[in-house]
Amino acid sequence: MAFTPSSPVTCAAMSGFTTPTATIAIDTAPSQFGKQYYVASVSGQPSVTAHTVGSPFTVTFVRPVTLRIVEWFSSITGWKRPNPKNEYRIIVRKGATPVAGAPIDIILFDGVIKVPAGVETYDAPNLKAFFSFLCGTLWATASGIYDTTTNGALT
Repeated sequence: MAFTPSSPVTCAAMSGFTTPTATIAIDTAPSQFGKQYYVASVSGQPSVTAHTVGSPFTVTFVRPVTLRIVEWFSSITGWKRPNPKNEYRIIVRKGATPVAGAPIDIILFDGVIKVPAGVETYDAPNLKAFFSFLCGTLWATASGIYDTTTNGALT
């Protein structure tokens, strides 16, 4: 299955949010190599705004323009080339006001995932474990990540 989040998205539990969810709708991605969704409405998140032109709230998934494959040997030198990586990006944008009276600015997550070509075929279980761990860690630590961005402390 491709990147197709179901709606509503169950957001991570955090202090002050009561069963937070975000209803999403498909949007037009900036390029043909991406899929984008916008947050049409939110629930259980007091004072949180949904997507507008002036205050975006989107998630975008972008695949490589050209998918690369394993190239074991150079036809010219006979030496093995470095294994190419397929780069995927997940981008989340959320408009927010930094201080009273200021214009809306964008909170941005731009995560790049570099998958060595061939891993998806030869070692799919470890690729799946990577994503399971990544998403589980982000889910489990959402509140702690938020705390660190507000107080600067890692402990």
